[in-house]
Amino acid sequence: MDRLSSNFFYGSSSKTLCAYHQNSKLHSTSLMGAEHYPPPWFSVAPMMEWTDNHYRTLARLISKKAWLYSEMLAAETIVYQTGNLDRFLAYGPEQHPIVLQIGGNNLENLAKATQLATPYGYDEINFNCGCPSPRVAGHGCFGVRLMLDPKFVAEAMCVIAANTNVPVSVKCRIGLDDHDSYNELCDFIYKVSSQSPTRHFIIHSRKALLNGISPADNRRIPPLKYEYYYALLRDFPDLQFTINGGINSIDEVNAARMEGAHGVMLGRAAYSNPWQILGRVDSAVYGAPLRSITRRQVLEQYQVYGDSVVRMYGLKPHIRDVVKPLLGLFHAEPRNVVWKRKVDAALLRCTTIKSILEETLGEIPDRVLDAPLTEMPSGSSDTFIKAKSLLPPPYTVSEEELLFSSNLFYGSSSKPRTLCAYHQNSKLHSASLMGAERYPPPWFSVAPMMDWTDNHYRTLARLISKKAWLYTEMIAAETIVYQTGNLDRFLAYGPEQHPIVLQIGGNKLENLAKATQLATPYGYDEINLNCGCPSPKVAGHGCFGVRLMLDPKFVAEAMSVIAANTNVPVSVKCRIGVDDHDSYNELCDFIYEVSSQSPTRHFIIHSRKALLNGISPADNRKIPPLKYEYYYALLRDFPDLQFTINGGITSIEEVNAACTEGAHGVMVGRAAYGNPWQILGLVDSAVYGAPLRSITRRQVLEQYQVYGDSVLRIYGPRPTVREVVKPLLGLFHAEPRNVVWKRAVDAAFRHCTTIKSLFEETLGEIPDEVLDAPITEVPSGSTDTFIKAKSLLPPPYTVNEEELLYA
Repeated sequence: MDRLSSNFFYGSSSKTLCAYHQNSKLHSTSLMGAEHYPPPWFSVAPMMEWTDNHYRTLARLISKKAWLYSEMLAAETIVYQTGNLDRFLAYGPEQHPIVLQIGGNNLENLAKATQLATPYGYDEINFNCGCPSPRVAGHGCFGVRLMLDPKFVAEAMCVIAANTNVPVSVKCRIGLDDHDSYNELCDFIYKVSSQSPTRHFIIHSRKALLNGISPADNRRIPPLKYEYYYALLRDFPDLQFTINGGINSIDEVNAARMEGAHGVMLGRAAYSNPWQILGRVDSAVYGAPLRSITRRQVLEQYQVYGDSVVRMYGLKPHIRDVVKPLLGLFHAEPRNVVWKRKVDAALLRCTTIKSILEETLGEIPDRVLDAPLTEMPSGSSDTFIKAKSLLPPPYTVSEEELLFSSNLFYGSSSKPRTLCAYHQNSKLHSASLMGAERYPPPWFSVAPMMDWTDNHYRTLARLISKKAWLYTEMIAAETIVYQTGNLDRFLAYGPEQHPIVLQIGGNKLENLAKATQLATPYGYDEINLNCGCPSPKVAGHGCFGVRLMLDPKFVAEAMSVIAANTNVPVSVKCRIGVDDHDSYNELCDFIYEVSSQSPTRHFIIHSRKALLNGISPADNRKIPPLKYEYYYALLRDFPDLQFTINGGITSIEEVNAACTEGAHGVMVGRAAYGNPWQILGLVDSAVYGAPLRSITRRQVLEQYQVYGDSVLRIYGPRPTVREVVKPLLGLFHAEPRNVVWKRAVDAAFRHCTTIKSLFEETLGEIPDEVLDAPITEVPSGSTDTFIKAKSLLPPPYTVNEEELLYA
């Protein structure tokens, strides 16, 4: 048996913008597929998050002849990831024959993506015109929605073909919504094939419904119409067609081929039952001898592969990602469910594939592990015979279609449909601990607060504490994108503010990518995405902030896009839930999906849920109860991630109490703003163990005055004296004459034009013993809040079998 190669195919990739040059090498218009491989009588469907490198490696260990497809890669993903292409495009050379499927609706990006992918040596490039997912066909406006625009698909196929030297193909449905007649399907096939080099179509024999039903329902609710497929064979004899949809066994594969199918594609059946499906392909479909291989041998070879790739790209792929394709290997066998549960438990602590297999395979009987492939008794199916008896009338090209096709399109497109995406930053992200290593760890941080944690407050905070991590106020991605001529006003800061984190918000991947790229030169130490703000302006009208917790897949994509455009770590700040979506399992589902689908290793958890029923942000900080037990359960259930606790913590004693019970870091918000001297003044000594700083408030104000007067009106009339002084109003919290001083300051705003003159006029209200008192340690109190929380932990999170198999 061939030994599995652990060497990936790393083709060199050009990073220049393609100008749609027509490739001089003609594409084959005869048989689909490379001639030196077996014909594609059987192929495994492209399935997002399923047919990844790991599954394809397993599939090739079982079948040497099946054609394999990558999961669909959006053209923008390839374009954004020019510095990280191997992670998305590299594969082992044993995976041939292999097809790359791409998707998108921007001709420029499709051209770039094809050019970047071609050096990796795929045997065919397929264009997705069949995915009905709301994220793809809805928000993304590609996938099956492109069937409504065959002229664009023809242009796209020309652009793809012009940038590669292998055959191209299209995967589509038989229709969508009310556009489901056989003639409309034929119009699509005719226009695309006559306007481009496309000679191969994979036909999913159901239409798609774009009325909001799930992709799973789109595989069940629309009826199968195999008669449309067989009618295409009759009406387009010069093209090649592969049938797809609803075929679940090798018997059905052979039955379809007996009735004339050129090729058959299986999806979920080949994923969830690879041994019984792929194990019979070589013999039952291609007529090769039955392979003498056992599942134990497959696992031994897969283990070598798996342990060679775990964490190849920093923390990815995670061991869970590599194990996932194996979960169907013992489909319907004794002890299968028990074994999968044991694997799920082992994933929480095992660090290698070898250790997982050693710990769990004892659950599978030896007679199952060592049983060779066996031929299954052939069944019969008359499904396709019946379909051929229901063929619709022959298709006739109308005069309008003949006119449409008289002017072939092989050149460059007109204006692209979407803005060109930004290039992927080539510098790899740190995948170790959160935070830049040259700074102290983020044991204490000041929360991002809109209109509060601006440049002025952060300057004051850094004068008091040298070690606390500071966050900007949230800046909408759109603000950065639309202010390219005025970026310093929003992004510039003094170098003394390090370590500092930029928090951004938004719900458009393109703007998040642009904003990150524009912000990166400013040298922030981390970039954080806001998934926690409950403000009606943000989570309501803006449709981002905490509302994004309802769409973890988008958040994972957003984090990937942000990470792709910067060279510093990325993180997410979120709540523990939203409205009725407030169970611990739902929170874990969010954390699991975001962390497993993106480079995100650090989450800041505000330990209250958010209520989006119109209550104010202030009430959202008071009415929902604190559930610190959720935070501590996350530490237990996601030991590979970093979590910072936030919400309701108002003193250094509480900060240390949370850390004593295991918190990785603590974030304090309004208390650090409203009482900076007593909170920030104690951080360096009480949290980080540094000597107590010998500094007084008078000294802080002297230094702040120099800063303040240097920035007044730097951007025309802004900032004003009032804006620069605002962070100081908590400096004398609970001290004698504090209220009198603040009234004097308010009056001075009307006529003072400098910070110096305002101080000279008002600071006489504060006693000298307060101004000149150094920071002093406050007697430590005790709190059992976090001890109690740890006694209330919810049951451990377990990824259910369906998620293990499909998520």
